[in-house]
Amino acid sequence: TVTINVTSVGAFANGSFENGPPTSFGAPQSWSATGVVTYFDATNYLPAANNGTWMAVFNPGANTPAVSTLSQTFATVAGQAYKVQFDAGMAGQAGKSQTLQAAVGGSSLFSQAFTSSGPTATWSENLSFNFTASGPVTTLTFSVDITGLTPALNTDLLLDDVRITEVSTVNEAPVATADAYSVQAGS
Repeated sequence: TVTINVTSVGAFANGSFENGPPTSFGAPQSWSATGVVTYFDATNYLPAANNGTWMAVFNPGANTPAVSTLSQTFATVAGQAYKVQFDAGMAGQAGKSQTLQAAVGGSSLFSQAFTSSGPTATWSENLSFNFTASGPVTTLTFSVDITGLTPALNTDLLLDDVRITEVSTVNEAPVATADAYSVQAGS
C-alpha cells in the first residue's frame, strides 16, 4: 500500500499579521517561524505601522538564538514577475542596529540595516523588491541575524504589512522602421 499525502498551497495570506490569535512566541497564522519571532499589539511598539493592530517582532527580549526567520510558502505562476512590499522598523535602545534580510526560494533579494532612534518605533514604509517565480510554489523568508552584534537585548526589529502583487508586463508589438540607404556619387 502506498500512501501519498498532498498538502495544498494557497495564495499568500496574513501579511499584516491580523488573522488568528496572537502568540507570545511562535508563528503567526499562515507563517512558519524559527528562532525567536512573536507578534505583538501596536501598544507595545508605538507608533504602530499603518496596517492594523499586530506586527511581527524578531528577537523580542532575547539574544539567542542569533538567527530568527519568518517564512511563508504560497502559490505562484512560473515565469510571472511579482513585487513584494512591506514595512519594517526598529524599537528599543537608541543606536543599536539589526539587519532584515528577505529571500525567495533561498536567493537573497533584500538586505537593509535598521538603527533604533529610541524606545519608540521608527518605521520605513513600502520597502520592496521584485522576483520572478520559478515554479508553482514559492517560499518567502524574512530573517534577522544578530550574530556578532552588541547584544540586541531591548532592541527589536519589526515587520508589518507584507503584500505580494503580480507585476504586469506590457507586451508591445514590434515597430517597423524604414530602411535607410545612401548613394555616393561615382558609385
